[in-house]
Amino acid sequence: MNDPAVLAQRALRERMSTALREGIVAAVDLGGSKTACVIARVDLGRLSMGTSGRDADAYSALKVIGVGTAESAGMRNGVVIDPKAASQSVRTAVALAQEQAKETIKGAIFSISGGLPRTITAHSDTSLPTAEVDDAIIARLMNGCRPELAPRLRRPILVEPTNFVVDGESGIRDPRGSPARNLAMELSVLTVERAALQAIVQVAVHADLSVDGVVSSSVASGVTCLTNDELELGATCIDMGAMVTGFANFRGGHFRHANVVPLGGERITTDLAAAMDVPRDEAEALKVQTSGPVSADPSVLGGTGSAETSTLLVGVVRPRLEETFEIVRLSLKDEVTRPVVLTGGASRLPGVVEVARAVLGRRARLGKSLRVPGAGTIAAGPEFSTALGILAYAIRSDRNKWQSAMEIVADSEKRFSGVLDWLRRNW
Repeated sequence: MNDPAVLAQRALRERMSTALREGIVAAVDLGGSKTACVIARVDLGRLSMGTSGRDADAYSALKVIGVGTAESAGMRNGVVIDPKAASQSVRTAVALAQEQAKETIKGAIFSISGGLPRTITAHSDTSLPTAEVDDAIIARLMNGCRPELAPRLRRPILVEPTNFVVDGESGIRDPRGSPARNLAMELSVLTVERAALQAIVQVAVHADLSVDGVVSSSVASGVTCLTNDELELGATCIDMGAMVTGFANFRGGHFRHANVVPLGGERITTDLAAAMDVPRDEAEALKVQTSGPVSADPSVLGGTGSAETSTLLVGVVRPRLEETFEIVRLSLKDEVTRPVVLTGGASRLPGVVEVARAVLGRRARLGKSLRVPGAGTIAAGPEFSTALGILAYAIRSDRNKWQSAMEIVADSEKRFSGVLDWLRRNW
């Protein structure tokens, strides 16, 4: 039977591609403190030219025309716990974005930051000699990959070939067109809890929207905020949200690994409010104050101010940041120390880059969207990295060079009880 992970990836890609080709595409970021909706117009001519051309040509097909935000509700640790409450936030954000865009949307691509993400590496090989590797042989390899998905509990949301081995030589990007006696491949499969995805579908239903796709928040942020060199040579995007901090590794132009740490900016706000005996809103304002110089010196973390305030900021903010980055450091799977790019609302904390460098022992910088033009003043700030990243991810998915092989994998769907149709209905 055809590999369910590959079929799921094809079904998700088809939904996103359909949304793009309708000319208007929307992204909804279900954050811990903020729900954001970004609507973009798609230049179908540019999109078509970019399909066979440079990445920049494809991404330039997007133009942000509407942005809306609302205070989040019904969320905990990156997942929906109350679909009706979360849907009200989505409705508000979508309505504001539609008003600005002067367009009405029927569906959106949603983010997921929690759901206990797990990355599985699946392997497949064949020893049938061939004069030339083609899509049919790649499809055979894909169909031979059997990751342990536990379908009752988990669902794949990203499947990506990361390595080919041709006659014992590893690191081959694309073996098509070459002869091979032995051929092997590796797939990175990102899975999340099935219940977390079902909750997103419920949110969409309550908000009168269809689900055009689901994307990991840290993967989306990485796709739009990492430079081409960082994607190629290797880097980690750390997406710092209100309730969780997710991170995604990229190398060789491919996604490699993603995970989530259950610590975010909200915890810092709560601790500050308790330590300073002030309302939460005041603690939030103090947390992100940017007055005064900020350097790696802990004594200036949090900016300048009264001695008592600065001491409390240092005593609360820095330890929490250090704790978060330390857990991330232990979870990183890089064999080589590679740079990190910080995104998400909590990355606005003064001194966060310096703390990241000190704890992770890596080069670090703040991220900004590089691949969605026209977002400048409308969706400025790292808190929009995921929403904009969803749009960039949709373009990247549409350009999937393995799509023809995936179609071959799915050719026999009718003989296997319409598995692809089932996946379409359930995503």
